[in-house]
Amino acid sequence: MNHIHTIILLFSLAFLCSCSPRVVTTVLNPYPSLLDPHSIVIYEEGDVVPDNAETIGNVSVENNMLTIHCGYNRVLFLAKEATSKAGGNGLYIVKHKKPELFGGSCHQISALMLYLGDRHSSDTVQIPFSGGFAEINQQIIQRTRQKRTPPSNIISLSTGYGWMMSTFYDGCNEEEVSGMNGMESSLKYEHVWRSGWSLGLLLSRFKAKKGELSMAQYQIAPQMGYWGRRNHWLFNIGIGGGYLYNDSDAKLQHALSANLNIGTEYMLTRFLGIGIATEILSAFYFSKFNKNYIEGKYEVKRRVNLTGGLRFYF
Repeated sequence: MNHIHTIILLFSLAFLCSCSPRVVTTVLNPYPSLLDPHSIVIYEEGDVVPDNAETIGNVSVENNMLTIHCGYNRVLFLAKEATSKAGGNGLYIVKHKKPELFGGSCHQISALMLYLGDRHSSDTVQIPFSGGFAEINQQIIQRTRQKRTPPSNIISLSTGYGWMMSTFYDGCNEEEVSGMNGMESSLKYEHVWRSGWSLGLLLSRFKAKKGELSMAQYQIAPQMGYWGRRNHWLFNIGIGGGYLYNDSDAKLQHALSANLNIGTEYMLTRFLGIGIATEILSAFYFSKFNKNYIEGKYEVKRRVNLTGGLRFYF
């Protein structure tokens, strides 16, 4: 029973930790910690920030998958608490991501932690700058936003390998054929909004041969996805659906397709990157599309692809 109680306790602690938003900080120039997070001065885009403001780091409060209790006031307090620990007394909100449809109910923010000097003293510490906050720190703000915002347009040119998870019926030799594995190549364009959501179009070809049965599958499918960015790394997940055609000796020729893909990319430059992706493709072959169809209203054939290639950003 003691082991069971220990396991339950560990799972409970893990669940409670996962329920809190994740706080990520980078402190460049810490000061002695402050005791009261409530004393932190909040600045938002468009607010006038004192010229003596010094950026001592940045903080992000992010969704942690199972996060709850993540309203704006709670998220803002966590950012203020992190700023207080770093010795800052000001917080400049760079990005505020509000809850979205399919994006969870959490607020997420990215901010600069500022040191404004001793605001309660008549001898305010002046940080030696060659210019004011708008001139010096606006560049930092812009760079921070760029590191968090995916490119607006992404073209993916990929090639790799595909594994057919289903059997096909050879119309010539009257037999079932399994293990139709082969090469997969694709071209995809996506437009990404600042929120991270994207729409695009996928063109792909899969070519395989086993025995006397050869197959070439062509797909065209609109795509919808979500993109995240951390510095030079991009992460995405997407779904899509469209039309698939088999150019083969198999009985099944025409199908409706649905695909789920997950990928990661590294931006080599502002305009060029490399990436890998995995995809699960399901093809729904309906009798109304195929002649001499076997019994049943429809049949599902699935394929798993692993591809990699170049990415172009603009």
